[in-house]
Amino acid sequence: MCQIIAINRGEIEITSPEEFNKYFGFLPIKEEGYNEMTLDCCLCQCDLNKTFKDKKIKYWFDKIDTYFVGELDKLDKS
Repeated sequence: MCQIIAINRGEIEITSPEEFNKYFGFLPIKEEGYNEMTLDCCLCQCDLNKTFKDKKIKYWFDKIDTYFVGELDKLDKS
C-alpha cells in the first residue's frame, strides 16, 4: 500500500511528492533505489522518515502506511 501523510488528523491528505512540495515548501528526500522522483506519483519513492527527521518535523507513523503531522497530542495512538 502506498504511503500517505495526514495533516491535523486527516484534515489534509498528501499522497504525492508534488502535494508534499506544495504543503511543506520543499521536496521530500528520494528513497534509495530510485533513480529519480516522479512528482505526480505516490510517496513510496520518498524517504519520509529521513525527510521529517532531517527537517525536524514532529510526526508519528502508524507502522502501516500513514504518517501523521500536526495535532499529535490529539491522536489516538492505541
